[in-house]
Amino acid sequence: MDNNPFYPFHYDHDEQDESGWEKGPERYDVYVNNDFVGIKPLFAQNDRIQDLSDFINEQGISAFQASIDEGNYLIHTDEQFDQLKEVLTIYLQSR
Repeated sequence: MDNNPFYPFHYDHDEQDESGWEKGPERYDVYVNNDFVGIKPLFAQNDRIQDLSDFINEQGISAFQASIDEGNYLIHTDEQFDQLKEVLTIYLQSR
């Protein structure tokens, strides 16, 4: 009988990143024009990744498109790139 108190675990690098967050419905990597901006965790049951687009609109930025690709939230803009990236960086760091 093995008295090892440690349980084996499976680690799939494709499903976790360096921070230990699992990709998928609980968190999204956020990109603006393919530049990584941060991680958007969904803490509450009513949190949605689309809330991020609502926040961007509330900041007066409307010239962007957003889409979901697996565990990534991809935002593309031809205008206000620097402003959009700065707003999102601050927002994601404060959450």
